[in-house]
Amino acid sequence: MPSIPVASIDTVASGGTPALTATGQPGQTYNVLSSPTLVNWTAIGTMTLDATDSGQFTDPAGTSLPNSYYRLQGQ
Repeated sequence: MPSIPVASIDTVASGGTPALTATGQPGQTYNVLSSPTLVNWTAIGTMTLDATDSGQFTDPAGTSLPNSYYRLQGQ
């Protein structure tokens, strides 16, 4: 199985809603995972990086779960 280059992820709260920005390999699609405890992770959507190596994702439940952690899982 080919390895997927590591992506970096930054999170910024805008009006209480977490907005994630990631950089990595152009065209790569990631599952966006969320967890309130770092134990159990839930897929909340996907993000595909554009031609400039970046992508954005807004957590639709972010305002109701203010203490969440995020990570990306390559597809």
